[in-house]
Amino acid sequence: SACQARGMRAIGVPAARLRSQLRQWLELHLDEQIPASLLLMSRALYLPENVSQVDQLKETLSQLPETLVEEAEIKICEVSGEKVDNKVRLDVLKKEEQMIAEEKEELLQEEEEKRKKIETIAAEILEDKAPEVKPTAVEDISQEDW
Repeated sequence: SACQARGMRAIGVPAARLRSQLRQWLELHLDEQIPASLLLMSRALYLPENVSQVDQLKETLSQLPETLVEEAEIKICEVSGEKVDNKVRLDVLKKEEQMIAEEKEELLQEEEEKRKKIETIAAEILEDKAPEVKPTAVEDISQEDW
């Protein structure tokens, strides 16, 4: 479900609570411009109690892509009033653009593979597989029979 994809507990939780959690996530992300990486890290605080919070955060951060961690660091600096180096921002943007270009290339390759597969299937369907019918030597077809 959408809640599970965002690191929220969903098993044994009432549907109303799930909707509330998802609504809160969307409000924070869309209205308050909180990066998804920070929201994911915040979910680490709700992991099992037998693991220390430091270990929970370390594990969560280790699972996040590096670009999300960098984006989170920039957002934290902005929120706390620290100055963010423009070079770091530029590096993050370049990495994001590279990832977008790679995803686009993958999608184009997938589309090309689908197109080729469809063409192959269409060619197989349209192939004439009927046996050739030849007149027998006994039959004499006259001009009138045509």
